[in-house]
Amino acid sequence: MCCNRIMAVSVLAPSADLAPLIRAFVHAEIRESHTQILIPETGIVMALRFAGEAEFVDGFHVGHFAKAAVAGLAKVVRRVRATENGGVILVLFREQGAARVFAAPLDQLHGTIVALENLTSSSHVARLQEKLASAHNAMMRVAVVESFLRERLRGVSFDPIVDAAVRAIHTRRGALRIAPLARKLGISHDRLQKRFRCVVGASPKQLASIIRFRHVLAIRRSDASFAQLAHSVGFCDQSHFIRDFRVFTGTSPADFFRTATFCPSFWDAQTSLGAGDRP
Repeated sequence: MCCNRIMAVSVLAPSADLAPLIRAFVHAEIRESHTQILIPETGIVMALRFAGEAEFVDGFHVGHFAKAAVAGLAKVVRRVRATENGGVILVLFREQGAARVFAAPLDQLHGTIVALENLTSSSHVARLQEKLASAHNAMMRVAVVESFLRERLRGVSFDPIVDAAVRAIHTRRGALRIAPLARKLGISHDRLQKRFRCVVGASPKQLASIIRFRHVLAIRRSDASFAQLAHSVGFCDQSHFIRDFRVFTGTSPADFFRTATFCPSFWDAQTSLGAGDRP
């Protein structure tokens, strides 16, 4: 648990039956109004606010978050401003996990944040929010969310080709070409793209870019130089690395790392709980 004067964050593992779908639950209680940096995820994220308000900040643009929202994969760092005395649960889905819950093609969510009621019954969402508001602690709220998810499980199986591709991309930490990967898997490049987008919510190349960016952040915590970072994640030169980094953050690596701060437990939830692996 990460606990300071600004917020308290708990990372909770899902129950065994939901572990193939969900990497972790992140339960955050906001004590003081602040802006939190959320690094890109490798799976769909469902955010359920049980107290307070929140808004996303994009340069000079500010947008309001629905109390229950679903965020698609995106090659961008998101900045969220939360009010004091607020609270939220983040459901970090595994790459194919959200496809077991939501029927809509997940590539339609790419780069967007939509209200949960756009994907399921608004009355069910209202009931979920009521139960979360009346729960007294993180464990109780996670139990409420797990019950909600179990009721919506769809009778579909994981795509084995997509699963193999996801594992290969994670193994290479995003530093691989997709066309040779498709040939190795015995499928055309276009067919892999279509199947991947439908159940992951992004193309294989987009997922690879996200994984590589996350690897950059993990290495940077060990104080590697930018030249070392560029080389270790497969960039041919530092200038290419800096251009790609700007796509995600809107700023240079030097500026980003000088101003960005991460709660350790929140970071662990986003990086260390078995991304890309399933029991």
